[in-house]
This record gives sequence, structure tokens and C-alpha cells, in this order.
Amino acid sequence: GFLEAPIGVFACGFGNRLTDTAAYNAVGVTPERNFLIDQQSQIRMMMQGNEIFDGYPGLLPHLRRMLPPLNGKGQPLYRRPGKGRCPVDCDCDEVVL
Repeated sequence: GFLEAPIGVFACGFGNRLTDTAAYNAVGVTPERNFLIDQQSQIRMMMQGNEIFDGYPGLLPHLRRMLPPLNGKGQPLYRRPGKGRCPVDCDCDEVVL
């Protein structure tokens, strides 16, 4: 219907209530891109293990994997394998500014 969100509209979801994360989940945001921000600005990934990042700066090294640049067809411009040490399977040594 008209009010249904198309799949893939949201890249990530950030909210400060569980109802926010439930809403992002309902529109197709995957748990590894769905985040709950607590009163101390800690960011919790809403997937099994609930990885916690120290605010937005704590997410910075992971952003290239989570939000890669896309071509005109919506496909990642590059795809390098992660090192497997991180909850979002990225190359944490590469900091994105």
C-alpha cells in the first residue's frame, strides 16, 4: 500500500527507545545497522551480542563497511574482506574521517 516503506530506504537506524529500533526493524533495517543510544551516549548494536560503541566516534572506524559508497545501481563501489575481528566485519585499521 501507499504507506508501506520500500525495502532498502534506510541505511541505518539510530534511536533512543526500543520502540525506535522496532520501527527501524519493521521497515527493513537489519539488526547490525539498527542502534540504540542510551543516556550516556553509548551506542548499542541491536543484534545478537549487542556490541556497544563509545558514541559516534566509536563507530567511526566501522563506517566504510557499514555505509560503503555506491554506484548508480546501488551496489558497493568496492568490497574488501574484513579481518574478522570486529562485530561489523570491517577493516578497523582504516579510519574514515
